[in-house]
Amino acid sequence: MKRFFLVVMLAICTVPVQAGARQNILNGGMTMSEEYDSNRYETEDDRVEYWQTVLAPSLSLLSSGNHDILDLTYEPEITYDHQREINDIEHNLSLTLDREFSDRLRGSLFNEFSYFDYDEVDVGAAGDLVGQFIRADDYVQAEVVRILFPELGEYTEEDYTYVLSELEERYDRASPVQQAQVDRLLLPSDRGRRRHSTNDLTFELEYEFAEDSNVSVGYTLSTLNDHSADIAERTDHQPCFSISYRFNPQWRAELAYEYIASNFKGDQVDERGHDSEFRLDFDLTPHDLLYLSYDFSSLEYRGEGDDHVEQESGLGWEHDFDTQTSLNVYLGGSYEKRDISGDERGYEANATFSREMQHARWTLEADGGYDEYKEGGDWDDLRRYVTLRGDLIFDLRENLSSDFSLLYERNISWSGTGGGRTEITDNDYEASLGITYTFLRWYSVSVTYAFHRLNTDGPVRDDYDDHQVFLEFSAMKELFRW
Repeated sequence: MKRFFLVVMLAICTVPVQAGARQNILNGGMTMSEEYDSNRYETEDDRVEYWQTVLAPSLSLLSSGNHDILDLTYEPEITYDHQREINDIEHNLSLTLDREFSDRLRGSLFNEFSYFDYDEVDVGAAGDLVGQFIRADDYVQAEVVRILFPELGEYTEEDYTYVLSELEERYDRASPVQQAQVDRLLLPSDRGRRRHSTNDLTFELEYEFAEDSNVSVGYTLSTLNDHSADIAERTDHQPCFSISYRFNPQWRAELAYEYIASNFKGDQVDERGHDSEFRLDFDLTPHDLLYLSYDFSSLEYRGEGDDHVEQESGLGWEHDFDTQTSLNVYLGGSYEKRDISGDERGYEANATFSREMQHARWTLEADGGYDEYKEGGDWDDLRRYVTLRGDLIFDLRENLSSDFSLLYERNISWSGTGGGRTEITDNDYEASLGITYTFLRWYSVSVTYAFHRLNTDGPVRDDYDDHQVFLEFSAMKELFRW
């Protein structure tokens, strides 16, 4: 918190004060929502309903000058769990400063501070690793994935099925230190309230040295501080550099590099990482863009851990049929070399078609691929998947809109080794329908229904269905202007 206010004072001091040259706007908002889930832990054997009320006020100051914009926002969130009869509280403070030093030189500063105070969810009995992960909160799940699946980067909902199917094998292949970290996360010694805070501070300078050609340097300092127990405190340093250059109207190249140093307190193992990206664009026609991409990343543990290097390359095509219709196609492959747990390689294909009409916007996406695994022998099948998704947003009236989505995902994975390998098939079905009504300029109300069905023959999960209902009222109004 002290660091955040120091950054705020620094940002305010660097903004020039000129009478009559600035416009300041204070906005206030409030969001209230009711959320119901018929199957909180997504399992048929242990169905638990979930009903929560969320209250999220916000206050934002936007200050604009001739060459700079300052945005300071406070957004707390209070969640009441009706089943457990507890409150979870989250405080979020963010500061953004963008400034033009000249026509070609721009700088930005961003800082976000968050404080979390929430009750520890009962993660179940020891020995049931998958069950513990399913019942864990978002922070714990993300930390477990960071330890056992470092190649995934930031953990998202799309990774959930894959993580569950590989969780036990990844845990068995992990080092004793990593296993101890996961055990402490999933079975904490103190099951009371968790309290921790995070702070992310980013500086960036960007210089345009030619038309559509830029060079930028930046630095991010991230910290996680524990205010209860069992949370690994750490500090991340991430300097970065990028350059893009347009050779002529047809050819353009981009190169980016980032170094990541993660220092942990206690018995956690420090990490060092490199992440570089290269992309070459070729404008074949005014409506067709071809590109080649190559990414290289590595992660090294300063102690016992599974160091790895990952390379990914791909070819893409972006086509505009007209100003409202586009098609994007991507074909890629990856190779990951690990020191301890064996190598992986994979291939993927993706196609996205989108169209925007006068009162509707819709998108169709197909994604598929397969991964293979090798540990001292031949390559073995690891995972095959295909995902089909459709999204539609339709304006029923000027102030009334609806959104509809469908998703089907088929995952085939293999567990075990040699002749004892088992094939597991998961079929995921998801659908959602929502309606949003805006009125009196500042207010909106929306209701959404979502359905999820899983059919699986795997031993670690069972078939289940899940129904979710979301009702939300929000208001955002300008309070003062000067």
